Amino acid sequence: MTQISLPTGHQNTFSARASRWVEHCGNRDCTSGWLQLFRRRSSPRFEGNWACSPACMEHILTDAICSQIESWEPVHAERALRMPLGLILLSRGWISHGELQEALAAQRRSGNGRIGEWLGRLHGVSEETIAKALGIQWNCAVLPHGMPGLEFAPSLIPAFLRRRYGLALLRQGPDAALYLAGKDRAEHAAARAIEHMLREPVHAAFLEDSTWHQEQAETADTAEVLVPGRDGVVASIGELIERTRPSDAGLVRMHDHLWLRIWLAGRGSRLMERRDIVISLRGQDGEEALKPLN
Repeated sequence: MTQISLPTGHQNTFSARASRWVEHCGNRDCTSGWLQLFRRRSSPRFEGNWACSPACMEHILTDAICSQIESWEPVHAERALRMPLGLILLSRGWISHGELQEALAAQRRSGNGRIGEWLGRLHGVSEETIAKALGIQWNCAVLPHGMPGLEFAPSLIPAFLRRRYGLALLRQGPDAALYLAGKDRAEHAAARAIEHMLREPVHAAFLEDSTWHQEQAETADTAEVLVPGRDGVVASIGELIERTRPSDAGLVRMHDHLWLRIWLAGRGSRLMERRDIVISLRGQDGEEALKPLN
């Protein structure tokens, strides 16, 4: 019998196609017993998983959303474990006891403003010193004003989320890690969410106030913002996935919103179109929109 040897490149292509033909449904509880070879649908896919039916996609989405909800760390839980900023400044000898008391009294009288802002106004405590204290308080990096190679990377996450939660995403050089800065607090949980979506390291950080002012002018936000109807989050995302049939999709939680990113393959092209959808975890009446998860 004559044996025909395929070139390595063709072997790899054939193996990839064969692997997809015999791919199992990503729903762990799927009982259909069918492989993709016997299905007409090769999409949609979600986080690398193929679903053989809309019902199986709903199961996959439910598991993913439950995971995001259960693993989220509320901001108040993080804040409760932190030493007050004023005490950190005092313990390091960066301010005096009298200066701290005066700033706290002014803050109480006004009813607004951060303690660092009042210390700066009344006693000239520098932005650099406040940023260092915040870095100690939240155990994260501090990106000083004028740091070489530091550039904003606003296009990597939806503008809606950046505006809603006071976020700035930055990179120090084209191949360096990303930093997520929060305006009023360290965004450790949000940094992990963005890391999951972008599949590269993202570190929580603080910026000096002067650096915030350098952020480029706001660009148009292409993200679609959805408020789930009475059927809730799973049904809303499932309908969107089935309608658009993405080549792949990812989902992360950021505070009271879910960020869905889908990749669509253009016809006759290997280029992928990227779409961002932000879904509120609260319905139009303000109630939690998670009923389908029960």
